[in-house]
Amino acid sequence: MRKQDLEMHSQEDAGIRFRRLFEAARDGILIINPSTGEIVEANPFMEELLGYTRAEFVGKQLYELGMYEDEAANRQAFTELQRKHYIRYEDRPLLTKSGATKSVEFVSNVYEEADHQIIQCNIRDTSGRYRAQELLKEHAAELEQKVRERTSDLMEANEQLQGFTSSVAHDLRQQIRNINVKASILVQDMGEELNEESRDHLRDVMMAARRLARLTDDLLTFARVGRQQPQYEHLDLSAMAEEIVASFRDSNQCQLPTHFTIEPHLKAYADSSLMRLVLENLLDNACKYSAKSEAPEILFGKDDRGFFVRDNGIGFDMAYVNKLFQPFERLAGSAYEGTGIGLASVKRIIERHGGSVFAEGSLGEGATFYFTLL
Repeated sequence: MRKQDLEMHSQEDAGIRFRRLFEAARDGILIINPSTGEIVEANPFMEELLGYTRAEFVGKQLYELGMYEDEAANRQAFTELQRKHYIRYEDRPLLTKSGATKSVEFVSNVYEEADHQIIQCNIRDTSGRYRAQELLKEHAAELEQKVRERTSDLMEANEQLQGFTSSVAHDLRQQIRNINVKASILVQDMGEELNEESRDHLRDVMMAARRLARLTDDLLTFARVGRQQPQYEHLDLSAMAEEIVASFRDSNQCQLPTHFTIEPHLKAYADSSLMRLVLENLLDNACKYSAKSEAPEILFGKDDRGFFVRDNGIGFDMAYVNKLFQPFERLAGSAYEGTGIGLASVKRIIERHGGSVFAEGSLGEGATFYFTLL
């Protein structure tokens, strides 16, 4: 077969393929004469989309279908198309034959075909997508309103709970103080008349009252740090740790000969009162749980993992590390004083600063508590 014949058959095959795609496409397709701007062909889906027959499409200008507001806009669009060979519009309104409006995506290209040009317009119905977007906007607005209402209700409930908690805590403190005072009076006034067992019972009552008072204070602190908005400032954590250690020594809270090493010039940008609570809790724990070591040592420093407090005390089993920062969880048991709230408060404070807290340790070999700040 001659080369000319092969080229002719190839063109015929391409024409057949185009016609099949043209007829089967689920987008509307219009073929337009670039010289006159008139529609010369419309595919079946275009008829379905706007309700016109092919015969009603052919010979019309696009503005006659409601594509543009007027003939001047139509001519402007064609001028742009001739210059760029491509135009695209989103959410363009098209009028159907019945007068309804369809929102469409309109893409038009200029193609070279044999010895002449054609304009092909692909038109996709976006009405469903537009309606879905509108519904999503409506649902989002409803959800935002519900969130605002729930947030307002929650804030009101929290304020009421805060007031109730403060009132109950005040009353509870007063009653605990009364128990402790009355027990002390009994020991002083009737000490000679009481037997050893009775005195032991009264001492147990006073000790329990002191523990309950501390637990009440710790719970109020835990609740407060969850509400308190951090007031950021530049802090010298090393100097703060020095002050805390000095107060421990003055109050005999840390028994000598505990050896403290505080790395100098550790800076942070955080809330001063909240960070003091963090360091007080971590240093107090280190002091408490290393007190029975032969040579207790505590280090406050910083490495590439964050700030840390390290001790050579009793340590803990890493299998239970996730329990350390849960309220009322005390891995060391009742052999050491504490309420199980301190580390939970530390975690809450650090997270309020956008950081994280974690621990490493092993039984009998000490523990290290890390924290990071945003």
